[in-house]
Amino acid sequence: MRMIYRGQSIEDIHLSLSRDDNTVRRYATGFKQKGLTAYFDDNYVLYCGKLTEQQEKLLVDHLSDHLLTRR
Repeated sequence: MRMIYRGQSIEDIHLSLSRDDNTVRRYATGFKQKGLTAYFDDNYVLYCGKLTEQQEKLLVDHLSDHLLTRR
């Protein structure tokens, strides 16, 4: 966001960061609306999947026995 406040255009920022201009606009708008603290405090919860521990172990065992690998 520092680049925006320095007066750089969305075009310059997206080229500098290798991000598309819509992504840069979305982040800039969110930052301006929410402020720095709220913007980073999004209460993100990591997705842990839907398999139980036992199901994960069975899957790992199956793939270990049946997955073809390059040699």
